[in-house]
Amino acid sequence: MCHDRNVTAVSSPGASGDSHSSTGGGRRFEEHQWVRVIWAGAFPLALALAIAVYAILTYRSPAFIARRPPVTAFVQLTAALLAVAALTGTASMAIVQVAKNLFNLRGLYQERQIRQWLADRGSDHDYRSFSQLLEGLGLKAASQVPNKGEAQPTPDTGTTSPQTTKWRWPSDADRAEVRRFFGLPIEQLTPQIGAVAELASAEGNRLALLKSLAGKSGWPKIDQFAARTSGPSPTPAAGQPAAQTGGQPVAQTGQEDEEVELRLELAHLIRGGLDQLQVSIGERWRHYARATAAWLSGALALIMSYVVHLSPGVRTVSVLSALILGGFFSWLARDLVAVVERIRR
Repeated sequence: MCHDRNVTAVSSPGASGDSHSSTGGGRRFEEHQWVRVIWAGAFPLALALAIAVYAILTYRSPAFIARRPPVTAFVQLTAALLAVAALTGTASMAIVQVAKNLFNLRGLYQERQIRQWLADRGSDHDYRSFSQLLEGLGLKAASQVPNKGEAQPTPDTGTTSPQTTKWRWPSDADRAEVRRFFGLPIEQLTPQIGAVAELASAEGNRLALLKSLAGKSGWPKIDQFAARTSGPSPTPAAGQPAAQTGGQPVAQTGQEDEEVELRLELAHLIRGGLDQLQVSIGERWRHYARATAAWLSGALALIMSYVVHLSPGVRTVSVLSALILGGFFSWLARDLVAVVERIRR
């Protein structure tokens, strides 16, 4: 029975991509940055303002007032609150999108979160795994420099803890390139990380990264895998011919079976780690973005209530409606913009 020793070690959650595509993504971000800002932020904001101005002028025109049927104050207030919620929600979505695209907030957030996530799951609890990830992606890694007055290594591991170190990047351009890469959507980022892990498991290197992805339960498997890939292949003792099975020694066939099983177990552990990374960071980013849009809607409604000199009671109701419904309109507007962006592509 013959086995293939080159077993694929990692299958990433999404489609695999070239790990060196980060530079192309960075160039595309620079080329289309202002187009994305205008489309995702200024255009919806201008559209919402135009609709609001048209509705106000139409509602206050003498011709409309003359033929307007009598409505109750409750219906009028409800319509006004819905209009405020829709306006502030769309405006908050536009502001959030402009800030995200202009300052690459997702890149800042995801780089920090992935770096800390790998450090928390690593055996040494330092940033070595993140540095190995950057090297595997073809990006220049930052060096760890102890903070002043905190240069003593930890006694249990002999390495400096993440809390007592800081990053020193080779240049601002290298740091910006890393941030642009991590500004990709998490669904496109995890396949890139999976490709690095697949290559590392095939070559038997970047063990710190593999340990972080596999988690604490996978550390013994990584150590066993490292010992098998780095050690020499055992040979039969002198004067003791190995038994043959199908033209191959029995001992060698058994070792190949064990290695295949070990690689499959590692692939399962690393794939589970990538799934956890994608779900954890992706859901938290969406939660923060939506919560920011909701609070921003309330803040905009509060500013508008002071500008138009509303009474305290109406002001309170307007702010509450913007907080509750403005977030929904903000998420709805963002989904509509995403659909239009996909159609344009």
